[in-house]
Amino acid sequence: MRDTAAATPIGALDALLHSISTAGDLTDNHILTLMHIVGQRGNVTTTSVLGALRILDNPGSVQKLVARGTRRAVYQVKDPDSEIKLTCRPALRYCTCSQFFQVLVRESIMCEHVLAVKLTEALGTLDKTEISDESFADLP
Repeated sequence: MRDTAAATPIGALDALLHSISTAGDLTDNHILTLMHIVGQRGNVTTTSVLGALRILDNPGSVQKLVARGTRRAVYQVKDPDSEIKLTCRPALRYCTCSQFFQVLVRESIMCEHVLAVKLTEALGTLDKTEISDESFADLP
């Protein structure tokens, strides 16, 4: 019986992220597969893949913020063009960027910032910082 979860773009992306995590590296083959999975909807999502790769080229651009007491977590991604820190919740595919609207209208499965978080997690290069619960509550 065929796995229906892997038949969806999100399922295929999850399988690819697992492969990247197992390999411990992002190969050319992984990038081509990523372009096929995420870039299949045209220029909007191809831009998301290229944008995520640009973010990965800047060490420290993706940070996991964990509240000390509650252990809740959120991710911040520094946009390489604007230097603005955006807040992402990858499990929800949510981001505070302007591209998020394209996700809502289903032009893209996720923005470049959420994709960068997922890739950084798969590669094991995520910076983690503990913050107070009060600081966490002030995040967007």
